[in-house]
Amino acid sequence: MLNAREYAAFMAPESVAVIGASTDPRKPSGRTLRYLRKYGFHGRAYAVNPVHQEVQGFPSFSSVRDLPERVDLAVVVAPARHVLEGLRDCVEHEIPAVIIVSAGFAETGEAGRAMQDELRACVAGSGTRVLGPNCVGIVSTRVNLAATINTGLDQDRFRFRQSGVALISQSGAMGAFIFNLCQGKGVGLGSMLSTGNEMDVSLTDMINASIDDPAVTSIVGYIEGIRDGKSFIETLERAQDAGKPIAMMKAGRSDKGQRAIASHTGVLAGSDRVYDAVFEHYGVHRLDTIRELADYVGLRGAGKVTRGLRPGLIKKPRATETD
Repeated sequence: MLNAREYAAFMAPESVAVIGASTDPRKPSGRTLRYLRKYGFHGRAYAVNPVHQEVQGFPSFSSVRDLPERVDLAVVVAPARHVLEGLRDCVEHEIPAVIIVSAGFAETGEAGRAMQDELRACVAGSGTRVLGPNCVGIVSTRVNLAATINTGLDQDRFRFRQSGVALISQSGAMGAFIFNLCQGKGVGLGSMLSTGNEMDVSLTDMINASIDDPAVTSIVGYIEGIRDGKSFIETLERAQDAGKPIAMMKAGRSDKGQRAIASHTGVLAGSDRVYDAVFEHYGVHRLDTIRELADYVGLRGAGKVTRGLRPGLIKKPRATETD
């Protein structure tokens, strides 16, 4: 689980370093710095690039070792083969939170899984917590943080809207899509993050920490599969006891959907009936479509959903549902 300091480093950092940042803002490795500037991150931001002294107007340093301060959050956008080196520097300099956006790990097969195991061994027993790899990052409107590669943020009409609703998604693509859909509908999300391969920090960890966050009034999750069922159930029970509403969309209702999830993350989706039973027991609203999820976020943000009752949302025909 995350402690309060670690959680704050992810969600409300005062300083951020982007490791592997590109001078080209159009490249995936150049997006994060561009979004930090575009959306007016409240804190200090640096690039880590061994070639340039300045990247996209931000001061740049050869390595984490050369940064002028120990940052709260590092975002790794370097190619997979360079990630371990950057992570080692983060651990050595006791950076509390790291987001590894880079892909090419356990989701790609045995070789990638071995590389991910090296990352796990690197942070084991340290004070550094890792989100990812293979994730789209974090958006946190409380500090205008856009530590993400979500291309939806390129849209000029997007504005961060304050809200107590936190979106936590295992799928980066779906998390980004939901965030972008809500933005397009003028619906506020206080935060959006994806957990990716969950090498270290899991969806359960983030939900658990969000329960204790006074800025979060309700939590929305997009689940592909849960590795630790016991911790997940204990977290749902905590949320129920704390009176913090949770809604979940569980992907992979069909056998085909479950196989697709397994190929994407290496996680078994599990029995859909089990999730139904758990959600019902702990008062979790189950959302069946992306549109329903976006509607729910809008209602929650406006304070129009009553605790303990399934929200009055218009159900879409099965043919239009997203699996």
